[in-house]
Amino acid sequence: MITSPINVIGNAKSLFDQNYGELIDLYPTVRINYVDKLVPEKQGTRWDYLASSQMGLVSKYKDKKWHTLIFTRWQTNHQCKDKSALSVPDKVVLSLKEKQQKRPSTGSTLLHYLDYLDIEQVNIFGFDWKQTNSFYQDEATEKRVNTPHDYTDERNVCTQLIEKRGWKLYQ
Repeated sequence: MITSPINVIGNAKSLFDQNYGELIDLYPTVRINYVDKLVPEKQGTRWDYLASSQMGLVSKYKDKKWHTLIFTRWQTNHQCKDKSALSVPDKVVLSLKEKQQKRPSTGSTLLHYLDYLDIEQVNIFGFDWKQTNSFYQDEATEKRVNTPHDYTDERNVCTQLIEKRGWKLYQ
């Protein structure tokens, strides 16, 4: 069960411009996709949940550092093999398909899932919608042309949600 308050930690390199580590570690934390090594003063060390739509990515972790997986599927027919995982409901998946022009990212899906769960206090770190690269990818990988996401559209949709809910976006 996800409770409030909760911190959501994205992977934007801009997160490394600040020292949010202690603040991040104050509350239960959701990390997104692949995080190999943490820089404590920048990213904190707490890791309660992993949010991902890529089960292959999840299997790369030798040591499970979280207690619960949040499966952020982007199609209603995607099912998670991990039966203990929390899975984003069809209602959220379908709603996002109406709001966003392209496939929503794990971050967008997660924020909309937290809205669906009516989580009152959400603190969001490391989200800049590709204004900077993901910290774990090199420039060549990051600049792929055929991305399935529209980050400008997604930023607009997510910032509207953040403002509506009164959640805090740390940049």
